[in-house]
Amino acid sequence: MDIELLFEGDDLVVEKFLLLQGGVRYYYFVNKENKKLAERIDRGLKIAIADGSFEKLFLSFPGFRRGNEEINSGKRKLLPFN
Repeated sequence: MDIELLFEGDDLVVEKFLLLQGGVRYYYFVNKENKKLAERIDRGLKIAIADGSFEKLFLSFPGFRRGNEEINSGKRKLLPFN
C-alpha cells in the first residue's frame, strides 16, 4: 500500500481508503439586541444556499474542494460520526 506523505520528513499521511463523515456546525454570534442583523445573516445564508453561491464559495477553497472530490469519488468507505 502506498503512503502519501504530506510533508517530507513528517509522519503525517493521507489515508486513501477511509473517510470520516461528520457534521460541522458554524455559528454566527451577534449582539442579542441586534435581531435585524441576525435575521439578515440568516436570510443571506439561505439565499446563498438556494442560488448556489454558497457552494461556489465553499468549493473555492482548495481543502474543501479536495474533500468534496474525495466524497464524490466513491473510492473511500465513509465512516459517519456525530
